[in-house]
Amino acid sequence: MATTVTTEYSPLQNPPHDFSRRQVLFLDGLRYSVEMAQIAYKRLNVSLQSVSRISDKNQLISSAEAMLYAWAIVDSAHRYRDLLLA
Repeated sequence: MATTVTTEYSPLQNPPHDFSRRQVLFLDGLRYSVEMAQIAYKRLNVSLQSVSRISDKNQLISSAEAMLYAWAIVDSAHRYRDLLLA
């Protein structure tokens, strides 16, 4: 299981009780964006290590898997940016 970027004491995990629902959802969005990018990065790293060790015959499928994880990082970064600019 991937390590998350937050701890049980983090305001991202446990926002103050006086935060509005909108503020809590905003923090959740930021947290999920970062955690998804972190998971995708770890999987991309493993995938690229695998691609470097396989034959040309199977490299196309493994390369597509790596691109999927890379795109997930880009998507998460855009989501994070969109939340900050909202």
